[in-house]
Amino acid sequence: MTARTTAAPEPDAGSPPPVGLTGMIGHSAVYWGGVMVSKLIGFLLIPIYTHHLTPADYGTLELVALTTDVMALIIGGRLVAAMFRFYHAAADAAERRQVLATSLTAMLIVGLLFFIVASFFTGDIARLLFGSSEHATLLQIVFFTTALELVQQIAMSELRIHERSRLFVAITWIHLLLMLVGSILFLVVFDWGVFGVLLAAAIATGVVGPIVIVSVARRTGLGLHPVLLQRMVVYSLPLIPAALFLFVLHFADRYILNMFVSLEAVGLYALAYKFGFLISAVIAHPFSLIWGNRMHVLYRETGRDRMYNQVLSAYGIVLVGAGVGLSLFIDEVLALISPPVYHAAASLVPIIAAGYVLAAMNQLSMGPLYAESRTGWVALATAAGAGVNVVVNFLLVPFYGATGAAVATLIAFTAMAGVTQYLAARASTLRWDYHRAFAPLAVGVVIVVIGRSSDHGSIVMAIGFKLLLLLVVYPLALLLVRAVPVADLAEFWRWLRRSAVSAT
Repeated sequence: MTARTTAAPEPDAGSPPPVGLTGMIGHSAVYWGGVMVSKLIGFLLIPIYTHHLTPADYGTLELVALTTDVMALIIGGRLVAAMFRFYHAAADAAERRQVLATSLTAMLIVGLLFFIVASFFTGDIARLLFGSSEHATLLQIVFFTTALELVQQIAMSELRIHERSRLFVAITWIHLLLMLVGSILFLVVFDWGVFGVLLAAAIATGVVGPIVIVSVARRTGLGLHPVLLQRMVVYSLPLIPAALFLFVLHFADRYILNMFVSLEAVGLYALAYKFGFLISAVIAHPFSLIWGNRMHVLYRETGRDRMYNQVLSAYGIVLVGAGVGLSLFIDEVLALISPPVYHAAASLVPIIAAGYVLAAMNQLSMGPLYAESRTGWVALATAAGAGVNVVVNFLLVPFYGATGAAVATLIAFTAMAGVTQYLAARASTLRWDYHRAFAPLAVGVVIVVIGRSSDHGSIVMAIGFKLLLLLVVYPLALLLVRAVPVADLAEFWRWLRRSAVSAT
């Protein structure tokens, strides 16, 4: 018997977002602004962590967080992806409401079961990771946080579906501010170490999560629709191994570094990775918040090839520009925010950042696979990347340590991007203009090599030269190699003029 939705949604709850690139740019800008403030808060935490945690503490924190992340990938079932797909494939508003209610209710049940089962095996998991049950309390705290975040993720995805970007960002800010205050209190004032960091995150989630979940549940209602849930599970099941493979691709190097080198190496590499990962966190993540929803809408429109390739141009140029800026100035940034023991991480950042530029651009290639329900092929592409990552890490890390891990990351993301493009071309008639991707990548590599290999004697001269490369040489080189077709540039210019006129 089909369960009945228990609460009526708001009048617009069953309405899909409007079609068009202009609205997507606007919402992406809101998400980006929100993420930038979030990252600013996150960067305020870095000097707190690096001055109150040893590299070994940092490594412990990293392993605890990564272990619970992989558990969340398995038990979360990638239901968010299915929620977007079935919402936009629904025939009417009533069916769209069923998708939202079923998703939220299913995750409430799964989150509760996860916390109960994981808590029972806390000591065993601690002994498996660290050789003793010393850190069992840390795992218990993280299990609570993870269970609640799984449900909160579904609730926040409902806001993304209806493109309530400002509310989404406001909630994210509140959560991070609570975490910042808690970290200062527990880590700086009370000196509770890793326990204080995890406790601050648990309290922030415990305050914000229930409010968001209850608020969304009042709009969507609660109820399980068995036939719909079965179809969503079938769609999302291949995405569970895909997520695990992606986890391996992103994070297996920490475990291999710990195996062959030390926890201190894990801590240094983790710091470098946080900066390289900024490409994903600051650019790719806010873009995905709107793209994960909009790609299903645009895919069904006439002229989709042109729209997808316009997105590829803009996205690629921004991604590579961010990677260039990060790679050029990472030495100065680390010197400013961390003690000398962490400065060796700077040489790893450009390699990791290049990998994440490719990974972020791969989001677009994945779009046709999701839209065509080829989720098994998504798993295949990520499996290829994960396999390459593990093999290359085992080959390089014993000899080159953290540098080998960074190179393995770049090689693995390159392999995944190639496999994804091959599969997407087989699954869909959508055709990409590859020059739009390769031209910015080539320009970016040349500029980073020039900028990092030049020695100007003084820090002022070095910063000035790097700014010249980023702000002048990079855009001029893009024009020279025609990274964007002239017709698209003219269209963008007309849009800017219309926007300026409307603003006045």
